[in-house]
Amino acid sequence: MPAQREEPATRPVDPNPDHTQALTRALREYVRAVAVAVGVPADGTTFEVTDTITAYLALNQQVPEHPGRDLMLVWDERQGWSVSVETDPGESPVLLTRGGDDPVPHPEAVARLVAGSAARRAGAPAVAPRRLDRAALAERMEWRVGAWPPPDRPLRTFPLADSGGA
Repeated sequence: MPAQREEPATRPVDPNPDHTQALTRALREYVRAVAVAVGVPADGTTFEVTDTITAYLALNQQVPEHPGRDLMLVWDERQGWSVSVETDPGESPVLLTRGGDDPVPHPEAVARLVAGSAARRAGAPAVAPRRLDRAALAERMEWRVGAWPPPDRPLRTFPLADSGGA
């Protein structure tokens, strides 16, 4: 019987910039998988790995309270996914909903978040910002799209963040 794959957990921030290339590759694939799950074409996505890690998906959806304004799906390493109303640069953001505690949920969970966002109106609860080890973040993304661990490397396991482990 094959060994069970355990979910990589979040770890403290890894300041090593050598993980940028792996993280960029993992984020590209993760954003692609999320885009497929929510029905956004590739040209409606963008992401960036710099001193912060972010992703943006343009949603072709609107809510009645903001006619003529599409929704956007935004991800960052500290708060995970959120759905907001597109606003002009000088306007305050209009947040509709946030994802849960997992900064890298399965793409289908993100699709459910988007589907339910129109029912949840502005005023989503805040999520405590967190910093994650970038190598662990890349591994979580690769795990979510089924590309982790690579065949030449055994799966590293970490205690889950909420299990009280180190």
